[in-house]
Amino acid sequence: MKIEVPYGDGTLKVTGKFSGFYLLPKKAHPPKNPEAEVLRALENPVSHKGMAELNGAESVAIVISDETRPVPNSLILNSLLSKLKEQGIGGENITLLVGTGMHESKNLSIEDLVGEELVSEFGRIVFHDAMDSENLAYLGRTSRGTPIWVNKHYFQAEKRIVTGMIEPHQFVGYTGGAKGVAIGLGGVETIETNHSLMLDEKAKLGVLEGNPVREDIDEIGSVARIDFLVNVVIDYRKGLLKAVAGDWLEAHRKGVEFARDILEVKTPFLADIVVASPGGYPRDLNVYQAQKALATAEIVSKPDGVIVLVAECPGGLGDEAFERTLSSFSSPSEIIDYFRETGFKIGVHKAYLWAKTVAKRNVIFVSDKLTSRDGETLKIDLVSDLETALEKAVKISKGEKILVLPHASSIVPIVN
Repeated sequence: MKIEVPYGDGTLKVTGKFSGFYLLPKKAHPPKNPEAEVLRALENPVSHKGMAELNGAESVAIVISDETRPVPNSLILNSLLSKLKEQGIGGENITLLVGTGMHESKNLSIEDLVGEELVSEFGRIVFHDAMDSENLAYLGRTSRGTPIWVNKHYFQAEKRIVTGMIEPHQFVGYTGGAKGVAIGLGGVETIETNHSLMLDEKAKLGVLEGNPVREDIDEIGSVARIDFLVNVVIDYRKGLLKAVAGDWLEAHRKGVEFARDILEVKTPFLADIVVASPGGYPRDLNVYQAQKALATAEIVSKPDGVIVLVAECPGGLGDEAFERTLSSFSSPSEIIDYFRETGFKIGVHKAYLWAKTVAKRNVIFVSDKLTSRDGETLKIDLVSDLETALEKAVKISKGEKILVLPHASSIVPIVN
């Protein structure tokens, strides 16, 4: 069997005497013309009168995702700007907001996000800072008590457009929709209070209905007022499969319906060894992001199984609080207890999610960018090549059934 998985901008592969099965998103047929697909969505909005409702607006805010999401921003923005011009709205009236959430933005390049040719099309470009209280507006609280703080440049705009992508999320269910505002442009209090709901048993991968994290996010969306939504579903090659636009809630659910058909896949068995990659760059930019693949791999792994996580992680562990928490304790169980005792904090929550899997599974991490000290911090076995990892996994494992998840961060495994 040949095992090949994404790694950064390339792949890692090895051939051996393995008995295995690839768990992949279902085949989908991408549109021949991606730009035409975005225009189709804009011209056929879901439960919405269309972009004519933005006609003549003196100020418009457009929200995009940061580099941790492989959203085809230039593709979306080209079509959006064209349609806005038809409504008499020029670039000087448009503020482009980069929804960074709690991610560090110091290494972000706006040219990399939207393309050099589009940078000059906006009157103002703002990278959101969740910690900057002077640039946040307070809009009250949700029914669950979450304080609603959003970027004031968004709040002050006459019309507001949110873009983004729809993909599985380990405790929000699926990304996209109001998450672009509630989390992407949220204040630290908003994000932390909302994400603290992740301890609820219904806050899990692929679940929307009854999921308190998602329902809280949607309530924030209704308060923060999203005038128009554009979301896309992409394939594991980062090519556009589907675009939806219109009402922020109905269009999002329409997109999720499409995503479910492709990304929710049944596993034929629970594996003795799971080889999982987040899907390459940017999903394996750092360990903080790659953790999502580890959580997916756990779902399809036997209780005494081995997980081989393949992630380049040129950005290291990726978050100071994440790293500090992991290095402060000697065992995963101590991290789990600490999180449950002290309450939710951004970064600490990822250490908790990491520790939850490491406490229950044997984990071998493949990366030639991380150091031996990183391996000690993460409390796993760190190796630099896939062949060595598989040799170790076979020795540890009590069985030979292998599942390969080349795009673990982009699927929802369904276990019978």
